[in-house]
Amino acid sequence: MRKIFLVMALFTLILSARGSVGGTSISAKHLDKIGMNYALGKGVKQDLKRSFYYFMKASKMNYAPAHYHVAVAYDNGYWV
Repeated sequence: MRKIFLVMALFTLILSARGSVGGTSISAKHLDKIGMNYALGKGVKQDLKRSFYYFMKASKMNYAPAHYHVAVAYDNGYWV
């Protein structure tokens, strides 16, 4: 399971560096889910700074749950 997630995360990073591939762009929902996995340590080592990075990326794409996660991080002083 961990290997599958790491491959997915690597694929997402590659796509995010390019912006889009074949007319499909990265979903903000998927970026937010990756951020939650890093925040909770599901399938990967817990990394709060990396999770905040993904929340910010999804938030810049106007994904409402990501806005909430960023707000919670700032409100509680987490990850920043």
